Amino acid sequence: MSGHIFVDETERAGYVIAAVTVSDTEAIRKTVRALVLPGQRRIHMKHEQARRRRVIVSAMAATQVRATVYDAARRYRTDLAARTACLAALVEDIAARPGDVRLVIEQDDSVVRADRHDLFQLVRQGPALLTGSSIATNTPTTSCFLLCRTSWHGAGSAPASGADGSVRS
Repeated sequence: MSGHIFVDETERAGYVIAAVTVSDTEAIRKTVRALVLPGQRRIHMKHEQARRRRVIVSAMAATQVRATVYDAARRYRTDLAARTACLAALVEDIAARPGDVRLVIEQDDSVVRADRHDLFQLVRQGPALLTGSSIATNTPTTSCFLLCRTSWHGAGSAPASGADGSVRS
């Protein structure tokens, strides 16, 4: 497997998804474990003070992970439509890279079913044929998908739609 992509969203100023690509998951896990304070189960930026956020961001930046931001701004009528557009752009980017990817999405119970449906649709319609499968996880806070490259490219596969509303930065 070439890597993991960890995804979370914010709805503060429109709809934004951040996707962090990690190749050495053990090193990242070690860094994150060191950042978890006594009494904390996990780190979530919305629960951290500004000073602590800076410490966390500095530590993560030192690991040299790669982050891509998908910003749907306020171009869509619903958050679900914005999320789908961001996921479409993410799947398009995954299809363009070599190797298989484990996609780990911070779970929002209100959109789990829609995410699963959208991801499988996007994978089937993608520009480079990928196969996708849902993976059982040992945590109730994430949904995990394995996106694998196929060796056969079907004739007439349509490009992913909806990516036009997302901006990569």
